Order: sequence, then C-alpha cells, then structure tokens
Amino acid sequence: MSFRLIGDIGYRFAAAASVSGPLFGLANTWEIVRPIPILQMHGTSDILVAYEGNGDYWPITKTIEYWAEKNNCNPFYSTISLPDIVQGDNCTIQKISYDSYSGESTLIHYKGIGMGHSWPGSATTFPSEGNKNMDINANVEILNFFKNYSLSPDSVDNGIVNGSFIFEELDRAYIVYIPQNYQQNMPAVVMLHGSYPDDAEWMMNYTQMNEIADTASFIVVYPFSIEPRWNANSGIPSIQESNANDIGFIGALIDTIKSQYNIDLNRVYCCGLNYGGWMASELFCQIGNRFAAGARVNTSLGYNQAARSILSESFPVILFNGTSDTYLPWPDGKEGVMGGEEAVNWWVENNGCSPFYNTVSLPDIDPNDGCSVEKISYKNSSDETLVVFYKVINGGLSWPSAVGNEPWDKPRNMDVNAGVEIWNFFKNIPKNVSILGNSKHLPDKHSLSQNFPNPFNPSTKINYSIKNKSFVTLKIFDVLGRAVQTLINKEQSQGNYEVEFDGSNLTSGIYFYRIQAGDFIETKKMLLMK
Repeated sequence: MSFRLIGDIGYRFAAAASVSGPLFGLANTWEIVRPIPILQMHGTSDILVAYEGNGDYWPITKTIEYWAEKNNCNPFYSTISLPDIVQGDNCTIQKISYDSYSGESTLIHYKGIGMGHSWPGSATTFPSEGNKNMDINANVEILNFFKNYSLSPDSVDNGIVNGSFIFEELDRAYIVYIPQNYQQNMPAVVMLHGSYPDDAEWMMNYTQMNEIADTASFIVVYPFSIEPRWNANSGIPSIQESNANDIGFIGALIDTIKSQYNIDLNRVYCCGLNYGGWMASELFCQIGNRFAAGARVNTSLGYNQAARSILSESFPVILFNGTSDTYLPWPDGKEGVMGGEEAVNWWVENNGCSPFYNTVSLPDIDPNDGCSVEKISYKNSSDETLVVFYKVINGGLSWPSAVGNEPWDKPRNMDVNAGVEIWNFFKNIPKNVSILGNSKHLPDKHSLSQNFPNPFNPSTKINYSIKNKSFVTLKIFDVLGRAVQTLINKEQSQGNYEVEFDGSNLTSGIYFYRIQAGDFIETKKMLLMK
C-alpha cells in the first residue's frame, strides 16, 4: 500500500519504506512527481511475496531497478554485509545503497538472505513469516533513513507545490495546486497574475481558485513573471515589460506539468487578471492551440497583439470588464489598446459568432457593492456559445468576489464569483481537435485517414488534412445513415488535424465517418466494439 500511495499521491511524502511489500505492473502507469527516497526490505526466502516474483508481483530486482530509475540513481551501488549478531535467526542482512547523480543515497535495499515474510527485530511471531532477522531493528533503520529527508520548498503543503526550472538561462518559478481528489488525466487551469508586486502567490490568495478546484476537480498552475511584468508584447508605449520569453516559458510549463501530473492536454485552460490578462491575450493569439479556452479579467487587447495574431481556429473566451475601470477607460481604451467593446467584438468576429447576442441582467445579490452585472453571450452558426462577456456596470479593476482589501479594485462586484463563472465556461469546452505538424509541411490535398485504433472502445482518433481554408464538417453516422454526432462544423485553415471521437454513449457496431471540405467528400468505416 505504501508504494501505491507513492504512485498516486507521492508528492505528499518526503520518503517511503516497504517491508516485504510487492510492486506490480500497475507501477508502469504511475506518474512519479519527483524523486522519492525509498527504503526496501525483503527476504530471499519470503514465500508470500517471493523474492523472484510470482503472479503479478515483480521480482525484487525489478522493483529496485524501477525505483533506481525514478530516483535518477547512477548504476553503481555499494553493498555492506551487516554483522550477524543473532546467529540463531538463520538469516543475514546485506545493505545495498544506490546514490543519485547528485550524490544522495535515495534508494536503500536491505536484502534479507534466508529471511522470510517478516519485520526484522519485531517481538511478535506469526507462522507465515518464516525466518525473522534479529540482527537489525526495522523500526530503527527506517526512522534513521526518514530523518534525512523532509518536504523541500519544491514539494507540497496542503496541496500547494512550489516548483521551478531553468528556461533560457532564467530560473522560472511556479506554484501548482493539487486538489484533494487528485487523479491522473485531470484538466488544468493556468492563472496569470498582474504587474509586480502582485505575484503567483498573491493571485492564488486573491482569486481563491483553489477552493473551486477542490470541488470541481482540476489542477491550478500559478506561474511567476519576471519583473517588472509579463512580456506580453502589448504595444503600449508607456508600459515597461520584461525581456523574458514568456510565451516559451508557459509552453514549457504546460509540458512540465504534463510530465509531473499527467494532465489532460485537451483540457488546459488559461486565465489572466489585469496585466496577466494582457499576457493571456498574447498566449491566445500566439499559441492558442495549447489551450481549450481562455478567460480575461479586466483587461483588453492591444492592437499590436491583434495584428500579430496567428489564431487559425475559433478560440472560446470568457471576458470580464468593469465600466468604471480607471486603468482601462471604458469604452474608449487608451493608446495602443482597444476599448472594451471593441475587444469583445474582435473575439466575436474571430470566433465566427453572430453579431446578435443574448443579454441577461444578473440578480443584484449585493446592493451594497455599488455595481451590477450583465451577461452577454454570442453563438456561432452551430449554436455553440464561444464568447461570453460579463459587463460589470460601474465596476472597477477587480476580480468579482475576490478576497482581500486591495486599494485599486473598487468598486468590486460581489454578485458573481469570477472563478466559478470561468470554470463553468471552461468545463464545457474540451479541445478535441489538435493541429498536427508545422507550417513547413502543409498538405497540398484534402485527405481523410483511417481511424486508430480500429476496432475501438470507447474512443478513437481521426486524422485529416485540409489543403486550403475551407468550411469543414466531420460527422458520424450509424448503419442506417442517421447522423449520431458532429465532430467538426466550422471553417478551418490549411493544415493537418486530429480529432478524437468518443463512442461511450453509443452501442457496439459499425459506424461511418464522413468529411466534407468544399467539394471534397470522403467516407470511411469503423467498428465500435464494447
């Protein structure tokens, strides 16, 4: 069980020990967050968990190799034969130590030669334990091992993990919040803080996004900018930005979080507040394919950002702006920056939404906050809501329902909780389409590939290529010719694409998928086998 805990929530432990415990094939699916110092005790004459392995249980040598790899140990080890103090126990102990490349002993194997399924030095005897070694006391050895390790600043405190890595010669720091019900393949939300002295920790405390993550089951990532602020390429003459490659850093951070926590890359979202919103807009425009959707609170879009945008697909966004924001005057904006309404309209046009919208005046739950909220929604031709704008009438530069007493965020609306509204928008938008390849290898013809895997249960992937900008539909049909699901129904640029089809709600059988892009039509067959 100790090994299973390390595999599932190892980030919560400084070190671990296993006495006569097995490891098995499930370990190959574990995403070990960081090196975990391991002490393993096992007897070569254990008949319950055989040293050579049995059934699903791995041989102990394979277990040691597994932890040596996870702890980045070098292949050389030291072996000490411990004194045979109690010769009548019919067994001896070898202490085998493996060092990491940094010189730390992060893996120790107590090999009980002739020892059975037992706890060395214990007072109680059980018939099934066989020979019990009495030369050492397992309690003492384990505690002496444990006392050398503690959770470092790069480890967890109540689900909060502080981490960093070197990116382009800069030490880039971040905070990750792991929800209480963490499991692999969770969605993740990247939260970008405003200008210095605001930072990632401040953003975490101000927005209270961790509480929402606990109830809604997603990971939250809070990166730190380099002073004085994010390099958002906003084009605002009066704003000094850092020279850091923040676009590259955020991309590398997503990859890092994926490697550590095995997040679902189809459900990565990004949100920015104030100057973090400028950075969010830059990310949406430059690497929007890394995110399923985005949110921006109390900021706008720079003309420079819009002019350089390489977005080739629709990109769902949820926006918040206060009409009494003195930093970004409503609705006119300022030099180099779109006004609030102009920025909303840019996203509406980019997403191919109808200019006709639906407006709902939300209940004025807190009449003392001095402001109210209108929720304005825009849909595309497929009736998908891709742009939602929360217009905070008389609201200032603030995160609705934030905590704390910041002097600049008044009036702060308390009728809605921005974090809740943002997640409710995000959760309905998985990114089921991936752009494959790069611009140097663009297709010169339309094509549709055979799905893989096939047969499948319950999901499969379909690849296709578009030779020029076209309105593309990709639909699934049953054997009676009835459309059962529409995967794609929008304009797409030249490129190679991959879309995932989930047949969880369908019965086993033959299905057809058909693509149409301009005059090109092709149909292929696939088999759902449950």
